[in-house]
Formats: sequence, structure tokens, C-alpha cells
Amino acid sequence: MSGKKVYIALTAGQGCLWGAGISEDAGKEGLGQADGEFKEEAKEISPSYQPLTVTTDGWEATRSAWKSLFGAC
Repeated sequence: MSGKKVYIALTAGQGCLWGAGISEDAGKEGLGQADGEFKEEAKEISPSYQPLTVTTDGWEATRSAWKSLFGAC
């Protein structure tokens, strides 16, 4: 990213890294775009994919991003 500060949105579960997206900001919109990459990839594999539960880092922007991507989960 040419020396720019970035944030990496990681999606992991069951001992596996499922996705990683890069965002230039740590707000809901930026993290939503980064986590949205995971959603798109998951839907390519399983069109009906919907997480049953999500544990986040506690960051409000992360929780808001996941809610906007997947609804209540």
C-alpha cells in the first residue's frame, strides 16, 4: 500500500483463516468493504451462506459492518 497505514479485516473460525480484506480506514464503511470481500467469496462457494454466530473484536465499526453485511447473526 505504498507506505500507507491500512487495516486488515480477518475472518477466522475453527482454526482456519477464511478471509482477509484490506481497508484504508477502521470505520464501518471501510471495514464493511473489507469484510464484504469475505461475504462475496463465501456466497460464491455456498449461495445460501449465513453465519449463525459471530464473535468480533468488540470494535463498534466491526460489529456494525457485520450486521450490515449479514443482518442479525
